[in-house]
Amino acid sequence: MSRLSDLYKVMETLRNEGLSLNEDLERQVSELEEDIIKKEILPVVTETIEPALKQVQRDLVVWPA
Repeated sequence: MSRLSDLYKVMETLRNEGLSLNEDLERQVSELEEDIIKKEILPVVTETIEPALKQVQRDLVVWPA
């Protein structure tokens, strides 16, 4: 998860320094964030909660934050 934390820190630092980010950079950051979440975060989450969720016999819905 450190890559995701590093990405957020970099973005926060750039904004705190008053730098505006163009649409292309915002898009690239968003794509990188999504890629990190898919490849590094979701597998850990799945591995952690899957055993508990196997007990549930109904459809589950995950709500966005």
